[in-house]
Amino acid sequence: MKVNVDADVDSGAVHTVEITAANEADINVLPKLLRDDEEIPSK
Repeated sequence: MKVNVDADVDSGAVHTVEITAANEADINVLPKLLRDDEEIPSK
């Protein structure tokens, strides 16, 4: 099991938490963590 957390950059406040199986790729959870005003970072 692992916990994926998204926090506000400025305040550090956690706004989203997802608990997944350890074998689930983080990239699959990322869209669930982002709010509407956030984007997936590009390389």
